[in-house]
Amino acid sequence: MSQNLQSVLEAARQLSPEQRRRLAAQLLEEVGVNEPPASELTRKQRALSIVEETFGAIKGLDRVALAQLAEDEEFSGY
Repeated sequence: MSQNLQSVLEAARQLSPEQRRRLAAQLLEEVGVNEPPASELTRKQRALSIVEETFGAIKGLDRVALAQLAEDEEFSGY
């Protein structure tokens, strides 16, 4: 990581949690604006193909495993 990015990160750590959330949202929004639509379409197609490949494959999960899947940000929205 460059020194400038490290300095920005250190400054962000000094913000309140709410300010950090707003900063993160703004950064993600900016990144999303610059992302070409084709890559978003490709990402969605890949996600749909993963769902199709794995549909019905998860069986016999216990209560703890289901809770972890439900709470995991990586799986949110699925």
